[in-house]
Parts: sequence; C-alpha cells; structure tokens
Amino acid sequence: VYSFEPEPETYAILRKNIELNKIYNISTYNIALGAVKDKTIIYSDIDKNKGEASLIKGQSKNPQKESEILVETLDGFATTTKISNIRMIKIDVQGWELEVLKGAYNIFKRSDAPIICLEYSNSHHIQKGELIDIYHYILTINNYEIFKLIKGKGRPSKLVKIASAN
Repeated sequence: VYSFEPEPETYAILRKNIELNKIYNISTYNIALGAVKDKTIIYSDIDKNKGEASLIKGQSKNPQKESEILVETLDGFATTTKISNIRMIKIDVQGWELEVLKGAYNIFKRSDAPIICLEYSNSHHIQKGELIDIYHYILTINNYEIFKLIKGKGRPSKLVKIASAN
C-alpha cells in the first residue's frame, strides 16, 4: 500500500497509527498527487476536521492554516519508484480529483489499468473543472465502467452502473 497525505499534521497521525497498529506493508509519502510536479499550498482546518484539508482555497468557512507542500504525478511516482503492478487507486482529495486523475493518465491507459475508487462531493469545488468533467475524463482514458453506491458513502448499499452523465 502506498499512501499519500500532504497535510503535515495529518501525515504525522497517519504514521503514528501505522506504528501503533504494527502494519508493515504501507509506505507513506508526505506529498500530494496532481496533474503536474510542483509546489503548492494546502489549506487546513486541522482543529475542526482533519479530513477536510484541501489544495483549493476557500473549501472551508473556518479560518485555515496554510502549508507549502510538494505535488508529484502518480505517473512520475510510479516510474521513479519502479512500481508496475497497481491494482486499485483510491482518491479522496476534496476537489482535487481531476488533477490526480490527469497525473495518472499513463497508468490508467494500460491494458492492466487499476480499479479507480473515487470519493467526491457536490459541496467541494473541483479544481479546473466541474463534477461532470471527472465522469467524462474517466470515460476518455480507457474502457472504464463507472458505478456508484445507491445510498452514498457511510451506508451499506449496492453498486449501480452509471450509464450516462444525466
């Protein structure tokens, strides 16, 4: 398991949880994934909700702490670290989904392309796009089929295929 957590305080909690639980098959990286290799700012509302940090300013109405972080593409990371067998990618990035997808284009184009598990919300602004752009982008990458949970996250439910963007 390769885990990417750019928010410094949340990354420290991740590392501590891995250590406490004696999990040895997780490699962690204190970086963000995106469409291009760069540096950017992460906006954190660490006292209210550690999971709501975002690379998009203004996602929270609460005062936010700013930290400079590194951004790497998943394609670049996989090439540098010589990772070839990627079976699943889970993305939960508070509006940065399209950027992560674009940075993994070569991985998603392969004949053995991984499953994409993507969490998104209508309440988050999408960097350089709209929610519908995520749907269309995934369909243009490869022969992916798109499914969603009937009841949404947090409640057990079946997956149903999304046949169109409407």
